[in-house]
Amino acid sequence: MGIYEERKINNVSTAISLFLKKDCYIEEIAKIMEVSSSSVQRYLNDPIATLLFSKEEIEKVQNKLAKNKERGVKKGGITSQLKNQYVKTRYGRFNGCKKI
Repeated sequence: MGIYEERKINNVSTAISLFLKKDCYIEEIAKIMEVSSSSVQRYLNDPIATLLFSKEEIEKVQNKLAKNKERGVKKGGITSQLKNQYVKTRYGRFNGCKKI
């Protein structure tokens, strides 16, 4: 096994361990590990994880990722409504939006 594989296995196990132990977002794990958030996302979904962790732990990770995504989409929708003014035609149909 080469240095690259060992580093990858170490990063995958670290990312999943942090994600399971702390109730935090991917960006926070990225700061702790000093890597990009896209790398953490890749580590959390890596197939090597199935060899390192139990099926229940992998399911927990996937469920938490889904919850975080749902929370982010909801937050993004709220922010969008606060920062945009929706424009309607004289018939009440949606015609676009303007930044406030």
